[in-house]
Amino acid sequence: MPPTTHTHSKSSSAKGMTLSPLKANPVIPTVTTMSSLQATVTAISLSQTDLDKIKILDCRKNNWSIWSNHMQNYLLLKHIGGYILGLVTCPDPSLDLVSMGHWDLNNLCIITALCTRSSSEENEFLHGYTNAYLTWDTLKSYHEKVGPITQILLIQQTLAVRYCHSEQLSTMSTTLHDLVQCIYAIRIPKEEDFHGRRSPSCV
Repeated sequence: MPPTTHTHSKSSSAKGMTLSPLKANPVIPTVTTMSSLQATVTAISLSQTDLDKIKILDCRKNNWSIWSNHMQNYLLLKHIGGYILGLVTCPDPSLDLVSMGHWDLNNLCIITALCTRSSSEENEFLHGYTNAYLTWDTLKSYHEKVGPITQILLIQQTLAVRYCHSEQLSTMSTTLHDLVQCIYAIRIPKEEDFHGRRSPSCV
């Protein structure tokens, strides 16, 4: 008869023992400091060579529409067009001091670019402006107000152009082309644009 084998269960051997739950690894919170943040606004440089390709803004030539289109497109390509459109506000220096410094530099750079490509009369008009958006908005409002009257003067000037033998044909054609371009660049005047602009002279 084979010998009897006695076995002990694990439950009987562990009787009276208390199992403690596994401890999870402690989670260390991530602390974000100013040194770990990247500046949200970066400094942008403008090329004087590129700016020189934009014609001078001159109220006597009433070339605001053409000039503003070229200038705005150039600034947009340089990723700072939002400044003149009021889309980029100055960062809070308490949250991002570096970005605020970059914003100030970009803002002044844009104002300098606008003044560089403007006539002396325009520069006198803009004297004292230190915000790119306000500078652009002021120019826009001013030129759109004087546009309809200047449009009439440009039409008269165009009709008065005469070809002569003393000047080259290409030169006269270029002059006419520039005048016509300025005329059509101005929006079509409305009736209210003329009311209050010219009061009847007393005789």
